[in-house]
Amino acid sequence: KTIDSMPSSNGRKRGREITFDPEARRQYLRGFSERKRQRRAFGLAMQKVKDRKAKLEERKEHRIAEKERIEEAERQKQRAIQERLGVTETEEKDDETENQEEEEEDVIAKLKAQSQTSTTTY
Repeated sequence: KTIDSMPSSNGRKRGREITFDPEARRQYLRGFSERKRQRRAFGLAMQKVKDRKAKLEERKEHRIAEKERIEEAERQKQRAIQERLGVTETEEKDDETENQEEEEEDVIAKLKAQSQTSTTTY
């Protein structure tokens, strides 16, 4: 008779005896810490990527702000020069509208050029 079919001292049958492969058990238990270590390494790598993107974005914003500051200083400088020369405000407004029209034409030309290159490129 096998061990399973032999009754124990209290009259019940004994359950099956479970044996573990020690190497498989060790790998299973070690797997938790390995996966945790991998998650941490991945998290740190992702954090580095996020930090780098944030730094680049901050630099970009700083460049834009600096450019706007310089442009504003140039406009103030031009106004001061025009005031010294006695240029009226209406002439200044005319110059600004001409500049805006030129900028709009440049933007339209760029968009047309982009649309032409994007439609011909496959």
